[in-house]
Amino acid sequence: MSVTKNNGDTFNVTTQKDVFSSQLSKLQQGSIIEVIYSPQDPSKLVFKTQVSEAEVQQAFGSSR
Repeated sequence: MSVTKNNGDTFNVTTQKDVFSSQLSKLQQGSIIEVIYSPQDPSKLVFKTQVSEAEVQQAFGSSR
């Protein structure tokens, strides 16, 4: 993926991520995706997407 920094500079990252199936339509080629990345290692990044509490509990178990 090509990541554009706030200052307009871009860099390319190739990475694998696990994502909820409900988010796949938002993560297709050509889509604009907000990410948070580590300035020390830009290949370490997360996608900023919204998922439901039920999806998180299903993936990681209930913390209650």
